[in-house]
Amino acid sequence: MTTVLITQSNYLPWRGYFAAIREADAVFLLDNVQYTRRDWRNRNRIRLNELERWLTVPVATKGLYEAPISSIHVASQEWPASHAAVLRKAYSSAPGTDLVKSVAGEIERVGAAHSALSDVNRELLAVLCSMLGIRTELVTLREPDQLGATERLVHIARSAGADRYISGPSAAAYLDEDAFQREGIRVDYIDYSLLPPDPDGAAAEGELSIVDVLARRPTDFVALSTFSPTGTE
Repeated sequence: MTTVLITQSNYLPWRGYFAAIREADAVFLLDNVQYTRRDWRNRNRIRLNELERWLTVPVATKGLYEAPISSIHVASQEWPASHAAVLRKAYSSAPGTDLVKSVAGEIERVGAAHSALSDVNRELLAVLCSMLGIRTELVTLREPDQLGATERLVHIARSAGADRYISGPSAAAYLDEDAFQREGIRVDYIDYSLLPPDPDGAAAEGELSIVDVLARRPTDFVALSTFSPTGTE
């Protein structure tokens, strides 16, 4: 069975994002859809002095209200050094401080090499997957299309030769499953409640970035890399 996940690129995503990636044979980063403001595309949260702290990549969006993610560029060259410094300070005494330092160094490298947010997210995602032992293929989609939401997903899954599509639980409210079934593609929804408990990972608005897990639980890669979000192996 060939499983695909189709999602949007996020900045330093939470652990559930990686659990979903681990379940798939290929992940398609849908960066040809509209960029959403105040979302996870360019920001995430870490822990600093026991409090939540946002790390936000500054982006230029003026006049680009309907632009795709692939058209969004960073608005400053100072953010990589700033984010790296905050991470090093925030987790300087954590068990996984060396891993965090590695992530910080990669942020500086990637931030210096790329101005497109899509490229920043894609390269950092690859780095984090490697650190977690996840070898799923990552494919970035940038070419625009005129397809409807479900039609687009079915087209991508069919083109990849998939017979299983996995999706976040919120999609159950609007996804046209019949469109997938007509193509012989099974739809499974991820159950994030099956993630191994992480009592220290929660914050006021949900879990923090995967970087927080790397810092606090550097030996827990096994739990992340063997977890099956749909409950099937």
